[in-house]
Amino acid sequence: MNPLNFLNLFKKSGASVVVEIGTDCIKILQILTRKKQTETHLKTKSISEIREPLREAIPKILKEVELQSRHVTTYLPRNMVNLRLIEIPSTEYGEIDDIVKMQAVKQTPYSRNEVVISYAVTASRKEEGYSDVVIAFCQRKFVDERLDILENSGLKVDRIGISSEGLLRWYLKRQKENGLAVSGGVVMLVDPDTTSTDVVFCKNGSFAFSRGFSFALTDPAGADTAVRYGEELKRVVKLTLDEAGLDSPEKAVLAGPVGKFSCLREKMEEVLEIPVELMDPAMDMDFARGPEESSPSITSLVGFGNDGAQLLFDLTPEEVKLKHLVKKRGKQLMLTGALSLALIAAVLFFIGGDFYKRLHYISELEKNIERTSEAASDVEGKVKKLKMIQNRTNADKSFLKYLKEISASIPHSVHFDSLDYMDGDKIILKGYAGEMSEVFEYAKALENLKIFKTVKSEQVSKKKMGDKNMSEFEIVCGL
Repeated sequence: MNPLNFLNLFKKSGASVVVEIGTDCIKILQILTRKKQTETHLKTKSISEIREPLREAIPKILKEVELQSRHVTTYLPRNMVNLRLIEIPSTEYGEIDDIVKMQAVKQTPYSRNEVVISYAVTASRKEEGYSDVVIAFCQRKFVDERLDILENSGLKVDRIGISSEGLLRWYLKRQKENGLAVSGGVVMLVDPDTTSTDVVFCKNGSFAFSRGFSFALTDPAGADTAVRYGEELKRVVKLTLDEAGLDSPEKAVLAGPVGKFSCLREKMEEVLEIPVELMDPAMDMDFARGPEESSPSITSLVGFGNDGAQLLFDLTPEEVKLKHLVKKRGKQLMLTGALSLALIAAVLFFIGGDFYKRLHYISELEKNIERTSEAASDVEGKVKKLKMIQNRTNADKSFLKYLKEISASIPHSVHFDSLDYMDGDKIILKGYAGEMSEVFEYAKALENLKIFKTVKSEQVSKKKMGDKNMSEFEIVCGL
């Protein structure tokens, strides 16, 4: 094979594929870019029309689209995902990440292995030392079902997002393509689908919050339906403004066919008392077979299509991300190997037999490295065990020594719920005090003991205990 032809195998495909497996509909969008020309293929299928298990039906539906890439983006409808807005007492990414990992599961009714969690920092107030964080979580089974179906169809799922982010990306791309600036105030994006609606609130073009609600728009042109829909939107706006602390929206953007949603737009303006713009996601797209007026929403599909930017919320499980990373490194090694082979062939042409001697030498080096690596791993394990034994036998670093010092420094106003000794690495103190200032004073007293490398108040919050307001805390002492 010609080396140049071989390297063509690694060129990125000009196809972008997005798949939504919703509760009532399957949607597939493929955008092909060829010689600066774009062609779009769309396929939708109502689940009520499918008479066999989705795991068997979806591969057949995908074949009808004639996909040009095995790599796909998928996402969950907003009504399958829960969002929580919390305030974090830090503006440092590392600290925020640690706090969210501790707090996220507490926001869900499920155990850690039953959910997939992602989060995004939506605002940072450095002068106050606080950040607003939106936590997104869903049941793990929703993600696993989609991964299983798509991988069974021979596809590679690169990322798993939320429909709300696709809606926001579509709006921002449309504004940019039309040469329009993004409003600095709060804008409400409304995307009605067959049985539910996705509502995104953005500020300065950035995600602030979103909410979904169930509503079957069977007759969007009907005045009564439009009024009821507007009233439901008004309720959603009030709930979101109260929860997220946002200003009232200065305008709304309704995504959908112009002919189908004209009456709906007018009634929304009357009920919400703000301007409502109507934008068609299918406009200016070169569909090989375009959507019908009665088709479900394609807004999030279009938003994620041809957009490889990092997701704000990525619900891909950590082990799947790791598998992707390993495969990516493997491809990089294959490319490096291909280039190395071409270089070796050129060297071989000039230096002949000397090349084989060098190759044998390299092979021997690799074997030695492998043997050395195994020995190094064994030594590293023994060093860790030795260190653990030393820590346990060293009176100055024993747990009992630390416990004695901590006990001697406890003021009367501070009470412990638990004290955890974490693998000789740190001690975590959890408890409560009457005032926050008493917690910080105690943390300072622990610092002054000079026996800990670090002392951090990871979490301090007010909590009602009986008829008293107490300050609950968690202090981490590094050893």
